[in-house]
Amino acid sequence: MARVPHPQRITSVCEHGAMCADDRPGHALTLMRLRLAVAGRRGWIDAIVQRADADGTVELRTFARDEVIEVWHHADLGGELAPGAPVALHEAFGVLAAGPRRISVAH
Repeated sequence: MARVPHPQRITSVCEHGAMCADDRPGHALTLMRLRLAVAGRRGWIDAIVQRADADGTVELRTFARDEVIEVWHHADLGGELAPGAPVALHEAFGVLAAGPRRISVAH
């Protein structure tokens, strides 16, 4: 009986976003990073989404400092983050809060 090849790449898991097993910023959000980020009010920056590209890049404009911050997530967030949407970013722990969703981001 011939063996059927099963080509698998480590990136194939991350391409589907929700199935990601990588816990680096921009991939899966670990419980520890989420707990540290939401433990207090400090460290959060309010912003609006300027654009969300298909490659996972999201451009934010902060309210307080009126500066642009670019973050990255391994999946396309364009369907979830419309331009003008309010978000909050915790820079220290790489967490983006968009409505009820908390997303791991790298910056």
